Amino acid sequence: SLITTSFCLLLPSPTFQHRLISSLRAGCIPVLLSRSQPMPFQDTLDWKLAAIHFKFEVIEEIPEALKSISEGTILELRRRGRIFLARIDDVQALSKSLIAAISERFQVGLPLFPQVPAHLIFPNADVENATLASPQITSKSAVSQMKASTM
Repeated sequence: SLITTSFCLLLPSPTFQHRLISSLRAGCIPVLLSRSQPMPFQDTLDWKLAAIHFKFEVIEEIPEALKSISEGTILELRRRGRIFLARIDDVQALSKSLIAAISERFQVGLPLFPQVPAHLIFPNADVENATLASPQITSKSAVSQMKASTM
């Protein structure tokens, strides 16, 4: 079962994203046999820190290579896998990551949250026609702000 397995072999397929998330949820370290398979947020998440990549040509050598990985490295890969999972498996975190990625890609400042009429947030307060401003993210600080807000 995935719960007792340290490594999960993931081949390119139409269900790759689902299987990747399932393996991360189980605390499994993804072992990928493709360099061309797109990874979630691959421009902002360094998947080499949470997954292991092999070329398909060396498939017979993979078991021996995995056995040689130290326990400390396995624990660190799992820890980073949990961090990455938190960014791609939670709707709110996913929304923030998408906003940050769009802001970074197009180099525009986008609000972290839209402006909201104050009476919707504080229905009993005496605020007439007030709007709460949201913080801006700029292209240079988008990723660092997202990382800080999700940790």
